[in-house]
Amino acid sequence: MQKKRLRLLSALLIISMLLLSACNTGNSNNNGEATADSDPSAKPGGKPTELTVAFPIFGALPKDMSLIEDAVNEIAQKKINVKVKLLPITFSNWTQQTNLMFSSGEKLDLMPMIYAYNSAITQGQLIPLDELLEKHGQGIVEALDPAYLNASRVNGTIYGVPTLHELAYVNGVTMREDIVAKYQIDTSKLHKLEDLEDVLRTVKAGEPDMAPLIPSTGASILDNYQTFDRLDNHMGVLPDFDNNLKVVNLYETKEYAEQLRMLRRWYQEGLILKDASTNQINSQDLVDSNRGFAFLLNAYSEVFNYEENEDKPTTAVPMKTVAFSDPPVSTTAHITNTMWGIATNSKSPEKAMEFLNLMYSDKDISSLYH
Repeated sequence: MQKKRLRLLSALLIISMLLLSACNTGNSNNNGEATADSDPSAKPGGKPTELTVAFPIFGALPKDMSLIEDAVNEIAQKKINVKVKLLPITFSNWTQQTNLMFSSGEKLDLMPMIYAYNSAITQGQLIPLDELLEKHGQGIVEALDPAYLNASRVNGTIYGVPTLHELAYVNGVTMREDIVAKYQIDTSKLHKLEDLEDVLRTVKAGEPDMAPLIPSTGASILDNYQTFDRLDNHMGVLPDFDNNLKVVNLYETKEYAEQLRMLRRWYQEGLILKDASTNQINSQDLVDSNRGFAFLLNAYSEVFNYEENEDKPTTAVPMKTVAFSDPPVSTTAHITNTMWGIATNSKSPEKAMEFLNLMYSDKDISSLYH
């Protein structure tokens, strides 16, 4: 994804992705091998395998987490003889604490990689999942489109499983609802970025103290408007998300040059926040302080489908979110931004995979986390 997109939206998106799969505490084996002879939980009536599942939290610890854990364990013990321990970690401490767990060999079985899938593989924190998926993960295989599962391959090997969330992203714009109504802006005519020009001019003329178009903190306007597969580094790209898989330099493309010229013209006309290049205030706060009217959005499709969608950007003033006519697109970056993986610390990778499989195939466990 992009470096500093809408922080709040990202946090909400991560939460929604994680809620469909969550929890574990465990014993693990780095090579992914565990047998019925070595694993007492594989024998009927044997002691349950304990799995530790780490996951990030935003804010206070959920009050009902122990109830969810108990309900999950009632199902998991009956079906696969596994007992789960949930390990919530404050998001601000997530990277530091999980890295310490790996370096110290602390008990850890399942964890999500949040915008860190490739780095977790590079650091040797995840075990290969291909054989485990074949033996114990058929529910996962059935739940995911093969293309999405294949997107998780690195050098031909699967190390993580995409979470069950909306995987198609679309471009759009979020505008102050009161201003849209005041100037009777016809949002049905907004099909692409260029269509905003007259709207922005209307707002500038009528609201001289309000910037018509604002960026996100530390990001350019175009960071939230994607017409390329940016391949997760924003430099080598696939124009139109395909280009016969030929990677080109973003800064040498005609399309990007045309977008920059248009934005430059808008800026010179006063249609973009004056200090956009140095702005350190997030877009929501700019809107709430009456300094901004609209900002661009590149988000999963459901954000645009429901007026009261809980994952829409949160502002103090009501907002109107409109999707452009660009078709929804799934890229590898979109699919792998949050992945479930089995930690190399795990001493029971097969049981970890069995539980992960339940998270994708058992409706009761899915409902508990959802």
